[in-house]
Amino acid sequence: MNKEPLGLPKKQPELSTSEIEAQNEEKQIELDRLELEQLRNEKKEREAKDAANAIAAANLADTVTIDLGGIGGTRKPSINIAGRDYEHGKTYKVDTATKWTIEEQMNRLRAHEASTRESENKGRQKRRAYV
Repeated sequence: MNKEPLGLPKKQPELSTSEIEAQNEEKQIELDRLELEQLRNEKKEREAKDAANAIAAANLADTVTIDLGGIGGTRKPSINIAGRDYEHGKTYKVDTATKWTIEEQMNRLRAHEASTRESENKGRQKRRAYV
């Protein structure tokens, strides 16, 4: 019988350099596999979060039709917000804040046009229409 002193670990057989390198390579492959799996899981979570945000943004989006009728000028009437032109007669899907901004600008433009037409007619006598 082979008796070893109690409490001492069994002596590991010495490994050659190539065996140590092979073990290290196996460990590195396993670490790489785990890291890749973690990255894939993080990507899936990110994509799911982005999809949820896109759905939420689409649900919050409003549509607005640009109505700038009666506005004179040499170019097609439009409203420019943050470098983007919103042209007369078209319908756009925008977030709520942009919708409020567009509606406010349309209302101010109508008020401005009304005030300029009012001041043009001051001092003129009203004429009777003959039929």
